[in-house]
Amino acid sequence: RLGEVAETYTGGTPSRSNKSYWKNGEIPWLKSGELNDCRIYFPEECITKEGLENSSAKYVNENTLLVALYGATAGKVGIAKTKFTINQAICAIKPSSKFYSEFYFYYLISIRQNLLSKRFGGAQPNLNMQIIKTLLIPLPPLPVQERIASILSTIDEAIEAKEKKKKALEDTFKSLLKNLMTGKIRVHNLKISGVNL
Repeated sequence: RLGEVAETYTGGTPSRSNKSYWKNGEIPWLKSGELNDCRIYFPEECITKEGLENSSAKYVNENTLLVALYGATAGKVGIAKTKFTINQAICAIKPSSKFYSEFYFYYLISIRQNLLSKRFGGAQPNLNMQIIKTLLIPLPPLPVQERIASILSTIDEAIEAKEKKKKALEDTFKSLLKNLMTGKIRVHNLKISGVNL
C-alpha cells in the first residue's frame, strides 16, 4: 500500500477574511485547481508568514508528488519542482528510497478511473488521504522505477514538442487566412512550392 512506502499529508488555507494572511504574501501557495497532470513551478497565489503560522498550510519540497482530492480536478496529479505550500484539497506524497515520484506520477495517471471509483460523498464525491494511503501499488526496484519514468518522460517531451509545432502551424494558417480574406495579402504575392501565383 502506498502509505507503507511513502509519507502523506495535506495542507490548509489561511482565512480569506484576514487580509494580513494574503496581502503582499511571499510564500507560494498551491490550490488543487492548479493540478493538471503537470510539473508545478510557480503557484498562482502567495500567503504571508502570518498566514502560514495561523493555518494548516504546509510546505512541500521539490519532487513531492501531489494529488488533488476534491472537486473537478479530483484525481489529477502534479510534481512540485520548487518548494511551496499547499491547501487541504491536496495530498502530498514525499519521495522515499522505495518511492520515485516521477514513476508514480505516471502510474496514478494510468489508474485514474480506478482511483476515482473510490470517491465518496454527495453531489460531488471526493477522494481523501486514507484512500491514497491504502491504494495498492506496484513496487519495482528504484532503478527500474527511474528507468520507466525516464522513458515515459522522453515520450511526453516528444508529444509536447509535436503539439507546440502543430499549434504554431495552426496559428500561422489562421493568420494567413485572415490576411487573405481581408486583402492584406494578395494571392499574386504568394510563392508556394517555388511557383509564383
